Amino acid sequence: MSVELLTSKGARMKKAALYLILIGLTLIPIRLAATDVTLNNTVIKAYFSPDGGALKAITRQIDRAVREVLVQSYIMT
Repeated sequence: MSVELLTSKGARMKKAALYLILIGLTLIPIRLAATDVTLNNTVIKAYFSPDGGALKAITRQIDRAVREVLVQSYIMT
């Protein structure tokens, strides 16, 4: 076999591997989702906004609250 043929084949394999990695990386966010966690008989929920339901969930919990509502938030830009 000639050197050009081997180089071309190796380049194609590297390109195919790169495409597979990029496709895999784009699918990761699709598979990751927030799940509810229960600690000390208290359900902890995660919401994402805008339009992720955070405001509605906080308002609902304030309306149902007997004693206190604990909220933690982060802002990322």
